[in-house]
Amino acid sequence: QLDDYQNNIWQAPTGTIRLTYRFREDTHAYWKYTHGWKSGHYNATSSLFEGVTVAKPEQIDAWEVGLRGAWFNGRITLDGSLFYYDSKDYQIFTVSQSIEGPEFVVLNANDARVYGSELDATARPWAGAFFEVRFGWLDSRFLDFTQIQLQRKQVGLSSFTVRREVDNSGHHTLNAPKYKVSLVVEQSVPLARYGTMTARYDGAWTDDTFYDATEGRGLPNGQDIKFMPGTTIGQNAYWIHNVRLAYRTPDGRIELAGWCRNLTNKAYKTFAFDGSTFNNTTIYFVGDPRTYGVT
Repeated sequence: QLDDYQNNIWQAPTGTIRLTYRFREDTHAYWKYTHGWKSGHYNATSSLFEGVTVAKPEQIDAWEVGLRGAWFNGRITLDGSLFYYDSKDYQIFTVSQSIEGPEFVVLNANDARVYGSELDATARPWAGAFFEVRFGWLDSRFLDFTQIQLQRKQVGLSSFTVRREVDNSGHHTLNAPKYKVSLVVEQSVPLARYGTMTARYDGAWTDDTFYDATEGRGLPNGQDIKFMPGTTIGQNAYWIHNVRLAYRTPDGRIELAGWCRNLTNKAYKTFAFDGSTFNNTTIYFVGDPRTYGVT
């Protein structure tokens, strides 16, 4: 309909200031400030009650300090950083309940902040060996976020829809585990004139992850009670293990590799949302099961 037509022009300046101090050619420290911006977003929902909704542009002020270096002719490298992000009108991709059912939309949280650190270390201690460890720590929370949800209520033979406020202030942001660790171990063994065999292991551990702003507990019921167990709309901490064994010809032109991903066949959620207030259900997207093959 013509009345639903909307037009906006969103624009804002962005930029970065960076200072670098070099202790020597292969080692330096840095400080960086960035002002970032993301355009607004239209939610062309199917709900006649809600109509077209708009998420406002997001702004972010980001500060970061770090150290990068390589030593012993590059056999050991280190990349570490500390960061702090302050966001206004923070945009989140989530599920909103409408009269017609749940819908994927982009919403604004008034304020959000993120701080944490990252560390990436590699080592090549002997010929053919490679080790890598990555560690991430993150504390990411909504400072001010009240979400409007629609809920259907039944009184006798009549049903009606009410709007309710769900205060998520202080909760963790979506899909932001507090800790994450990944490992790589690789060893190549020369077979003289017959080529090279290489064995590789990749492992990743992910802390508890929430896929909605209620920190995985879902929306409260009609008595305003959060009845779902923790991380129902989330995923408990888990490991994923991958292995690979490859043979390469002496000239390096042909490689034959066998591999297995998700070696332990771990079942884990990659996304989830709560449809309990209307459909009495929850919906999960799951990761790939154990997969193996030859390349």
